[in-house]
Amino acid sequence: MRSGVSDLFKNPDFALHYDVAWDVANVEVEIGGIIPHDSEIVNDFNAMIMDIFNLAKGNILRQGNLLSWNVWFTAPQVVDGEEWRNHAEYWRHSIDTDHGSPDGPGTDPRHFDGSPFDAGENIV
Repeated sequence: MRSGVSDLFKNPDFALHYDVAWDVANVEVEIGGIIPHDSEIVNDFNAMIMDIFNLAKGNILRQGNLLSWNVWFTAPQVVDGEEWRNHAEYWRHSIDTDHGSPDGPGTDPRHFDGSPFDAGENIV
């Protein structure tokens, strides 16, 4: 994690939050290969699942890809311990239950220009 907005890519205006953020940092990870198993069937299955996922998600988890995103922070504040525990449990349950956010569905993926990303267009 590094302080500031990532300089690896130009950020679209809809992804900048200087007007409401206290600070920003960026996180980067490189996608590694699938860890091989002793079973060729398991290896083939794992590869097939990753291929299907990558077809649906624009190759986001292709080996060697560098994923980078900006994390926008609000100002620190004093925390009520009980409220924090309840909030953390609420999020944990939400993620465990349906891998979603308790605040709603979030936003759909978009291209740099703001147009919707359609995995079907990218399968070929």
